[in-house]
Amino acid sequence: MPSQPPKLLDQACTELCRSVRDALRARHYPARAEEAAVAWIKRFILFHDKRHPDTLTAPDVLAFLNSIPDTSERGQARLAVLFLYRQVLDRPLDLPPAAPPSAPHLSHPLIRFDPLPLPPDLAALLDQAREALRVKHYAYRTEQAYLDWIKRYILFHNKRHPNQMGAPEVEAFLTHLAVNEHVAASTQNPRTEPVEVRRSAPCSSSTAKSSR
Repeated sequence: MPSQPPKLLDQACTELCRSVRDALRARHYPARAEEAAVAWIKRFILFHDKRHPDTLTAPDVLAFLNSIPDTSERGQARLAVLFLYRQVLDRPLDLPPAAPPSAPHLSHPLIRFDPLPLPPDLAALLDQAREALRVKHYAYRTEQAYLDWIKRYILFHNKRHPNQMGAPEVEAFLTHLAVNEHVAASTQNPRTEPVEVRRSAPCSSSTAKSSR
């Protein structure tokens, strides 16, 4: 009989997850992202009957991802598993490009795993935008969608503070959405609203810079 691939015992799984946590903390990921990543990695291991990820290959990863019906959740799981292989196991995987999620703002915040955490001043800016949205009584899903778009705008411009940018940068971002991500012009107006919310949010004098 062919030998069975080794399986992770509970202690070994705990050690692997601890290594994942250490790698995430070394890169300053927020606690929520850490919990989400570990949860997805555990699901990945259990999906393959506790086989050690070192014994699995790209098709095994794809089988797990394809078992997740929600595209937003599938994207979060993909990021977590790729982090495991790249940063912990030192085995980067060659996976086909992921399809963009149909509604990234519908991801539950407790399962969100963000690959690009912001520096403290920009994270504080998002908190200010969140408060501005709540003062205006926006729905929770709208709040999450707006914060996602604000962050995408910041990341598109290499984490520049929005107070250092203006109309040309907004136009460049919208052009990128239309040309490279095929976002129809008729649907772009909602994506400019988060930038306006960001402008209306109070800015800390220690982090905000004059836009003049």
